[in-house]
Amino acid sequence: PPPVRRVDVGPSCRPLGGRHAPHPAMLWPSRLPGLASKTAPVIARRGERAAVRQRRGFFLRRPRPQLFDIEGLESPKDFPRLAAIAVEEAKRELHDVHLKPPGELVAALDSASNRLCRIADAAELCRNVHPNQTFVAQANEAVQEIAAYMGDVNLDRSVYEGMRDAEGGEDFERLPFEAKAVLHHMRVSMEREGVHLPDAEKAACLELLDKEQHLSFEIVQRQEQLRRSMHGGEDSGAWVPKSSVEGALGQAVGHLQKRASKCGDEVFIPADSACAEQVLKAVPCSTSRRAVYEAQQTSDELGAEQMAELLSVRQQLARLRGYSTWNEYAQREALLSAPERVESFITSAWGRMLPGFEAEVRTMASEKERLGLGAGKLEPWDVPLILARCQQEHAREEMQVAEYLSYASLMRGVDMILSRLLGLTFRQEKPGPGELWHDSVQKFTLRDGERALGILYLDPFMRPGKVIQSAQFTLQGSKRLESGEHQVPMTTLVYSLPVGTAGLPLS
Repeated sequence: PPPVRRVDVGPSCRPLGGRHAPHPAMLWPSRLPGLASKTAPVIARRGERAAVRQRRGFFLRRPRPQLFDIEGLESPKDFPRLAAIAVEEAKRELHDVHLKPPGELVAALDSASNRLCRIADAAELCRNVHPNQTFVAQANEAVQEIAAYMGDVNLDRSVYEGMRDAEGGEDFERLPFEAKAVLHHMRVSMEREGVHLPDAEKAACLELLDKEQHLSFEIVQRQEQLRRSMHGGEDSGAWVPKSSVEGALGQAVGHLQKRASKCGDEVFIPADSACAEQVLKAVPCSTSRRAVYEAQQTSDELGAEQMAELLSVRQQLARLRGYSTWNEYAQREALLSAPERVESFITSAWGRMLPGFEAEVRTMASEKERLGLGAGKLEPWDVPLILARCQQEHAREEMQVAEYLSYASLMRGVDMILSRLLGLTFRQEKPGPGELWHDSVQKFTLRDGERALGILYLDPFMRPGKVIQSAQFTLQGSKRLESGEHQVPMTTLVYSLPVGTAGLPLS
């Protein structure tokens, strides 16, 4: 199956998926031959009582919660269980797959990938956005298990040779265009993953892949832990004179830690807080703004060591696979495939942007002097205040535009475009019990008449514990199932809009 997909520095999410098959129902036999006649009425009465309980249960039973609309995903512990089931189903599907004719080989690979993806992609989303850390931990276990299995499959020589033989056989030309394209892409992807390597190097590659997975997840989780810890402790904020921030913070000053000093009362501003942002944007005192700004710039030595180790692991992986650097491997299918072309593009773009950037810096320096904030060079802690002052001066013009850029108006605009251009409807729908991971998440369905074409989950607003601030996560692709039914594609958009504002931010 195709190689790893990546989101930010996060662990790779392979082409994976799966659906848990329901347990077979236990049925009472209508006849029980061989039993004594006096025993039969007892069993009959038991059967009647069971039937009554079943009828009662029919009316009283509530639908069971299903996170992401996945059957059986009701609690955190279900993630590893469903991952194990998906892996076992994939193993059965891919058993002796290299002996199958081209059409059946493609179908088997696609089916196994679809089963695994349904679980792994959901787990990847869950461990980045779910507010419950137990769900996050169990989802991570599911990702690790499926990724480990897919690492083995991607380096399986027999699967690769089956693909190569299928491409060279007579039946290949009779396949549909899509099947030929998929088979070719899978074969090339396995070559890039290192299927050609000797066994010892394959083992090293799998070990590095596992290490990359763990390091990537630890880095993302550590950033969230640091973000939470910055709300407490004197090493995660700054003490500033109370008198310098009262005007900007108002009643919020009463909720801050206080202490007495030789220069008067002081309050503690947590580095990662709304108060800190307000101080930087609204407090004229340069000393207070500088103290808060510098508190936000604390270094993370352990995080830097982890990032360096991750880069080292990825460099080793790239070299094992035949690439000179990780950049070359990561860009192999991009529009700018060579690292040199990427560097050239960035250098050229920066050269074109530099004159405008320098002009804006000079404008802000002049604005600093005009506002009476002092002359001289522009400091980093001056920028938020100057930008906020400029926005206030143009607030009326901005609000005239912002009222049309509310979240609700944007969603209505999406529906209008789809309706007028394509004749489709895009409507918010009520989710099933436990389907969503937070109250602010919304479910939309794209329809052509009554037929569902796709499902979109939107996780739009900022909140604590949201590790990924802007990303897209595929939950399942469009596919014709063996039963003949059409699998409706599902995806999720995650971003971090401010909550409770009149309009969306324009800068």
